[in-house]
Amino acid sequence: MTTVRAVLLVSLVGCTGCDGSRSTPEQPLLLRIEPSTRSVAFGQAFGLVVTRSWAEELEPAAFEEAGLAPLVLRSVGSEQRRRAGHVEQTQRYDAYVFQAGKVTVPAVSCTATPKGGGAVVTVRSAPFEIDVAPLDAAGAVELPSDLLPLPPSPWRLAWLLLLLPASVGVWWWRRRTPPPPPAAAVVAPAGPPPDAIALQRLQQLGAARVADAAAVQAFYVEATAAVRDYAAARLLVPAREMTSEELLAATAALAGVRGDPHAALRRFLQQADLVKFAAVAADAAARRDALAHAAEFVTASAAVLAEAIRTRP
Repeated sequence: MTTVRAVLLVSLVGCTGCDGSRSTPEQPLLLRIEPSTRSVAFGQAFGLVVTRSWAEELEPAAFEEAGLAPLVLRSVGSEQRRRAGHVEQTQRYDAYVFQAGKVTVPAVSCTATPKGGGAVVTVRSAPFEIDVAPLDAAGAVELPSDLLPLPPSPWRLAWLLLLLPASVGVWWWRRRTPPPPPAAAVVAPAGPPPDAIALQRLQQLGAARVADAAAVQAFYVEATAAVRDYAAARLLVPAREMTSEELLAATAALAGVRGDPHAALRRFLQQADLVKFAAVAADAAARRDALAHAAEFVTASAAVLAEAIRTRP
């Protein structure tokens, strides 16, 4: 029996010497992973394309998306075509990263079995890195201190007697002096917007260590609080006092708009409620998925509201 011979060919963006368009008799199984960028902000979606090509006499195993962790993937489309004895499958994703700094995406294996029997063919990708910019938290504004208290009551009369001549002198001087030009208005610096605060909290959750069941519960409680605080501040609904069904009903206007933030909120709340109230276990992959849905709701709804304000007559 002839054993199908596999030669690893993994192509990233800019790979030289290989177009990766289809498999060949010498290379019956190909894998190409193409991120649309190598530099993103925390929680920002970017495109990822995974292309596999194999000879028709091979039967490939399903592609394991979890192998690309710490990337969190959301499928946005898939297509498959046959030509000249080969099959090419293209899968497109919106990818998210919830770790700041230089994040390494590990190598991914792709396998296929000859339909007529024989050795399993395996190719393995090379790892690559994504630079993730953290969110900057705005510094707190220091407020002025309280005014000095009045002197004790026995001395108030003496203070008034001392201040009266000074007050008269100031009044006389002001009458003889032309008024100064009006001072420029001092505008207190604005704090970070609600969506930035929510994404900052989700970023901190993504970097937190979750060691046991109690920590998993705390993780979902904080993630839910971040989403509800954002909804209360940005969407002007009493999100902190609402049930999940009430919050979904209050945000129903966001259903079906660009990015579909309402669907992302529904998926997040369903998973969070199962963990918080039904004690359903949630591993690291499930928690990354929950953060992805939460961040998708925040970023998509903020973009829709910003666009509505921009186009308002």
